[in-house]
Amino acid sequence: AAATVDGRVSQSRNFFTTKNAIQTINYNNTLGAHTIKADAIFETYEFEENLMSAQGTGFLPNINVLSGSTSPESVGGSINKERLLSIIGRINYSFNRKFILEGSFRRDGSSKFSRETRWGSFFSTGASWVLSNESFIKNVDWINNLKLKASYGELGNNRGVGFFPYLQVFETGFSQLNKPGILSLEFVDPNLSWEKTALTNIGVEFSFFENRINGSVEYYNKESIDLIYDQPLALSTGNEVVKTNVGAVKNSGLEFSFDTNVLKQDSFELNLGLNFSFDKNEITELTQDEFIDGNKKWQVGKSLYEFFMPKSAGVDFKDGYQMWFKDIVTDQGVRTGEQIKTKEYSEATRYYTGKSSIPSFVGGFSINSSFKNFDLSALFNFSFGSYIYDSVYASLMNGFERAGRQGHPDLEKRWQNPGDLTDVPLFLNGQNDFNSESTRFLFKNDYIRLRGLNIGYNLSQNLIGKLNIEKFRIFFQGDNI
Repeated sequence: AAATVDGRVSQSRNFFTTKNAIQTINYNNTLGAHTIKADAIFETYEFEENLMSAQGTGFLPNINVLSGSTSPESVGGSINKERLLSIIGRINYSFNRKFILEGSFRRDGSSKFSRETRWGSFFSTGASWVLSNESFIKNVDWINNLKLKASYGELGNNRGVGFFPYLQVFETGFSQLNKPGILSLEFVDPNLSWEKTALTNIGVEFSFFENRINGSVEYYNKESIDLIYDQPLALSTGNEVVKTNVGAVKNSGLEFSFDTNVLKQDSFELNLGLNFSFDKNEITELTQDEFIDGNKKWQVGKSLYEFFMPKSAGVDFKDGYQMWFKDIVTDQGVRTGEQIKTKEYSEATRYYTGKSSIPSFVGGFSINSSFKNFDLSALFNFSFGSYIYDSVYASLMNGFERAGRQGHPDLEKRWQNPGDLTDVPLFLNGQNDFNSESTRFLFKNDYIRLRGLNIGYNLSQNLIGKLNIEKFRIFFQGDNI
């Protein structure tokens, strides 16, 4: 405590400086039905952080600046810089407002990577065809807009890696007696390079019946390769992880969006909107057979988000002990495919559960309507197919293993007598693994939620006009209701 050292004062001074310079050359020309646009961009970016801190003890009363300290305790500080150089080229071509072609190329150099891996090249291309401007569709009265589109683009990522993750650096301050000392704090991968994301998108946009029905349908395939990840290491190395590029992950799915004007009359209007998507995640490449990441296990062909944990086998109705499944293994270490129940958590086998923490179906819908001076808008979100591991509930279901802990009301359902059928084990006054991580605390995370609601009333102009007020609206609004 500070009182035992006659007071303690800590002070810090941090400066963050960003410098950004962009030079561009633009070209734009129209020749009849042909339009060409081009851009050349050169960009430099620099970020610097200058940090300093100090701490001391031994102060007279009412002295709270470091100069009043009789016993300086510590001084620290650092200066770090990040630089990024980018060269970008873009071109856009359109013909008669029917066909549009786009392409871009960029080359980025980041100081976060070594000279051998510093530069990354990324390109994108896209095309669209406005069918509604073609003669064979232009005369179809109920089609107002119809467009096909496709694109492919790449993007580099260098975030979340620190300032110089490829350098084997040493930290000072680990002195022994009067001898200065330094310490190497982490392993590094000198070949660490850009993480790249490639996105393919194919879709259609439409507007029908005097723009009363609008929408789009799109397929996307987003693949991230050379993922930057803290790969676990054997603790015998003296380090827990090394930051490196570990593999590739693919996200794909279908996205739908619809917006319609259902009814529009003199005093009443109703508009409805709906959007939803079906999504899938898959690991497509790894640098080793598998990774254990908490309650997930990464393997090629599996999802990053599928739970991997022991499966609960319920509660033994004879003695009230929690049980888990384990595989039968031969003396040669071969799994037979059979399972038995065990009351020893350390013997339980971890399995892929087939349950993921990301939803397979997600979306939202909106309502916007008005009647005379009243108006209403509401936004709903929904999500289906995901699961959540409820660690808070697990901690509250520990059966009062230690005195003074809170408990969940579900503890009333605990096993108490032989023959009781329940999924809550007995109270055991002692160390146990009943509430250890397993599918017992894995729950569905499906929901439909009212994200926002707004109900209003506009006072009539006859009433507020006399007060020289142009508009006066009374409303009720709620979020996450």
